[in-house]
Amino acid sequence: MLLSVGILTYNQEAYIRQCLDSVLMQKVDFDYEIVVGDDASTDGTQDILRDYAKSYPGKFVLLLGEKNEGISMNYKKVLTACKGEYVALCEGDDYWTDMTKLQKQVDFLGNHPDYGFVGAYSTLLFPDGTMKEEPYNYFQTTIHEGEWELYGDLFEYAKYGPVTRTVSLCFRRELIEDYMQYVGMGNDMVLQTILAKKSNFAKHSAVMCVYRQGGVSTDKMSIEKQLYYNRWYVDNRLLQKRLFPDDCDWDEDELADRETYILLKNAIRHRQVREALRYKKDIRSQIYKRKKYYRYLFGPITCLILSFK
Repeated sequence: MLLSVGILTYNQEAYIRQCLDSVLMQKVDFDYEIVVGDDASTDGTQDILRDYAKSYPGKFVLLLGEKNEGISMNYKKVLTACKGEYVALCEGDDYWTDMTKLQKQVDFLGNHPDYGFVGAYSTLLFPDGTMKEEPYNYFQTTIHEGEWELYGDLFEYAKYGPVTRTVSLCFRRELIEDYMQYVGMGNDMVLQTILAKKSNFAKHSAVMCVYRQGGVSTDKMSIEKQLYYNRWYVDNRLLQKRLFPDDCDWDEDELADRETYILLKNAIRHRQVREALRYKKDIRSQIYKRKKYYRYLFGPITCLILSFK
């Protein structure tokens, strides 16, 4: 098997057909499999997946979870099941728009053994239906080879965040084989850190994908969602540090203070004076001691004033 397409989904009944159709429309001269990990959806997503697998015998590998285990475990299962020399990823609410995406990416990797992962430009799709192209550039200058932008070594960028949207990503599976045992290795921050540590990056100059952008900022999410996403972020950072301690020597006090600061802001907004003062006392790192809600929380009066802003 030359290539595996890895798809993650959870309760994406409204979007999964568009995702699958965009993969099936690919014009390629090689065989590929579609590995779908569903994290115990409670809507009709799994029924749709079964219908597609029935309509395309031998094309799909379905990993249908019976209990929700989270995106990190789902990624691990999907990547472990992918048997192709190359792996392309697309989450279930995103989709591809260029039917030559896979062929062009595989051709490039086949002709450039010193490059291990590639991407493309994406369009952002917002909840209100508006769309916006996203350059997502990390270098101001690039070397061009036909339709390709050659970026080379991007590790110093990748360790701070993904260098391309997951929906556009295609990479050599061999680059991640030594890391398969780690839960979280497939999350975009960690995965692209691994790929960038092991190889070089290039990007096709065309827009080939659509990334469905959420419309709510993290700051406006419920406290439960803020804490959930923060813990996911911190877990990623800690795994990066575990895998590459010399390169990703993150301050663990600073990572721990991220959650405390979220709780501090929430306490101030709800005029919970004692809790706010306690969270303020728990913050240890200087970067969070310089932030707004820490600096101006001198006592109960300030806490009450800030709660109305």
